[in-house]
Order: sequence, then C-alpha cells, then structure tokens
Amino acid sequence: MIYAAEDADSTRDLGQQIADVADRQGLHLVDVLYVASDGYGSHLTGEAPRPVAEIATPDALREKVAASQTAGASIPDADPARAARIAFAAARMDDDALADFVAVAEDALTGDPDDLDTRQAAILLTGIGIPLWA
Repeated sequence: MIYAAEDADSTRDLGQQIADVADRQGLHLVDVLYVASDGYGSHLTGEAPRPVAEIATPDALREKVAASQTAGASIPDADPARAARIAFAAARMDDDALADFVAVAEDALTGDPDDLDTRQAAILLTGIGIPLWA
C-alpha cells in the first residue's frame, strides 16, 4: 500500500519498483494499491483512480482517524554531530557487529532512542538497511 499527498501518478514509479523487486525475489504479488490526493486504486489493473470519498470510515472511528492523520507526523531535527559519529561507526561496521541487531532493536523499541550509544545506533540503522531477501 502506497500513501501519497500527491496525485496517483506520483506513486507509479514506486509501485513499479515494488512489483520489480517482488518479481526478482520470486514473490507472488497480489496487488500494488495506492491512496493519493486524486483517488485510490491499483497499479496492476491500470484503471483510473476511484474517488477518495468512496473510502468508508465507520462513524465511530471517523473523528479518531481524522485527528490521527497528522499526530506525530513530524520528524525531529537530527543532531549533526551525532549523525556524523553514527555514520562513521556504520561505515566501519562488520558482520560480527550485526549479530547484535536483534538485541539492539529490542532495546530501541522499549527504551528511549536517545539512550542508544553511537555503536548501537549504527547497528540498528545498518541492520534496517539490509534487504530481507538478498
């Protein structure tokens, strides 16, 4: 599922990339769906976008969904010095360090990300960036 603030055409390249990766990996792709400013639909059918107004939200959830669309949507500014230290550590990462990925990820999910030291942050970011299927 691709969500975009732009029109449906803006999702086409990403949709094609998803389909290409799935094909290369031998994965059966059921669909490549999108919701965009001008409608929603499937990139596999090639049909024109359907109106967003057709997407039904139950009345009981309507206010919660509307209120949550922008809640927490901003990304805080990064500390440039910390980012540089993490990038330096990540560039020197070896496979042995990545063995700690699961433990570091679990700590990151249960604690404050600011508490991760440079090595842990580099392990987490490097591990997240490795494709699941190589």
